[in-house]
Amino acid sequence: MAGNEDAQRICQQLTTSKPDGLLIIMFYNRSLPQADIILEAAKEENIPTVFFIGLGVKHGPITPYRNRPGLYLIQSMDNFKAIESGLRMIDTRKLLRQSRLLSITDTRKPGKTMEPFLGIETNIIPFTRYADHFHRIEIDRQARDILKRVTDKATEIRGLRQVALENAIRAHLALVKLIQDEKADAVSMNCLRRGMLKPCVSFSLLNNMLIPAICEDDRTAAYTQMLGQLLIGRPGFQHNPCYETEKNHYYASHCTCATKVYGPEGSELPYLLRRFAHSNEGSCAIQVFWKEDDPVTMVHYYPGDIPRLDVYAGQVVTSHPMPPAAGCATNVEISMTDRKDACMVQGHHNILYCGDFARTFRLFARLHKMELVDSGYEGKVARDIHGISPSGSCC
Repeated sequence: MAGNEDAQRICQQLTTSKPDGLLIIMFYNRSLPQADIILEAAKEENIPTVFFIGLGVKHGPITPYRNRPGLYLIQSMDNFKAIESGLRMIDTRKLLRQSRLLSITDTRKPGKTMEPFLGIETNIIPFTRYADHFHRIEIDRQARDILKRVTDKATEIRGLRQVALENAIRAHLALVKLIQDEKADAVSMNCLRRGMLKPCVSFSLLNNMLIPAICEDDRTAAYTQMLGQLLIGRPGFQHNPCYETEKNHYYASHCTCATKVYGPEGSELPYLLRRFAHSNEGSCAIQVFWKEDDPVTMVHYYPGDIPRLDVYAGQVVTSHPMPPAAGCATNVEISMTDRKDACMVQGHHNILYCGDFARTFRLFARLHKMELVDSGYEGKVARDIHGISPSGSCC
C-alpha cells in the first residue's frame, strides 16, 4: 500500500514537471489521506485533476470534493466513459493552447494576438488576400465535384443562379487554401456586405469537418466554437438571438449552419440552398432543418480577467420552412428546459450544439476554474453538475 512518502514523491513531480492535468484513481478506502496530499499539491500548482473513486472504495460523504474548483470527482462502479470525458476536458484546454485562429478582416491591423485564458493565437490577415484567392479559383473538376456533392444532397435549390453556386465553391476552395497556408485550426471572417464573396456554404462545410468557421469575425463566438468542437466533437451553430414571448420560446437564426450537427460520423440533416437573406445580390446561403425534439445545449464564452462560461439547455421545437420576417436562412425555435423564461437567455452569437451537453460544459468550467454566469438559472445547477437529470434519473 502506498504511504505518505509515495504521495510526497508524486507531489514533487507535479511541482517540477507541471503537467497539463492529473488523473487519480483510488483503489483502497484507507488511501484517502495520500490522495488528499496529492490533491492539495495539484490545487497549489493549479493543475486540473480528475479523481476517480470506485463505488465501494470510499464510504461516507464526499461533499468536500464534490464542488471543489479545479477538480472533477467521479464516484462510480466502472464508468470509464466518465474518466475519458474528464481527460478530454484536460486535453481540450491543452489543444486550445496549441490552436491558431485565422481572422480575415479589414477592420483590424494584420498581425498576431493571444487570448490569455484559452491560449488561442489569432493571426489577422487582410480581406484582400481572401478576395485575391477567390478570384483566382477556376471551376475545374475538383470544384465541380464539390459543387455536385453539395447540390445533389440539397432538397431544393431555391432562386439561385449557377454563378452563385459556383461562387460558393470558389469561397470554399479559397478558404481551404488560406487555412492550409497559415496552418490554422479555425477561421473567422468579416463577411457581411461582401456580395458574391460571402462564405456561407463554405462555413457549413468546414464546420462539418470540425474546422471551426465563424461569421462576422466574432472572436468570442470563435473561441466558443473552438472550445465546444474539441470538447464534444460536434459543430455548433453561431446565431442571432430572438424571442417568441407568447410561446416562451427562444429563436436562433443565421445564414450558415453545419448539416452534420451530430458530428462528422453522424447522420446529416436535410437542407436546401437559397439566396442570402439580407441582400439582393443573389449569393448562396444554406438553410438547415433541425430535428424536432432533439435536445440542444447553448454556450457563450466570455473572455476577460475572470473567464466566464454561460450554459443553457433546451429542446428543438421546429425549424420553419420559410423564416419569419428578419430571420436568417437557418432557423431553430427552441423551448428552454432549464430556464422558466426564454427571455433570460443572454448574449449575441451564442453557439448552439445539438445534444444534451450542459453538464459537460459546466464540469469543464469547474475543472478549469472558470466562472459560470448562469444568467437566469433557477435551481437546476445542482442537478446538472451532480449528475441528476430533470426527470430525477442518474445521468
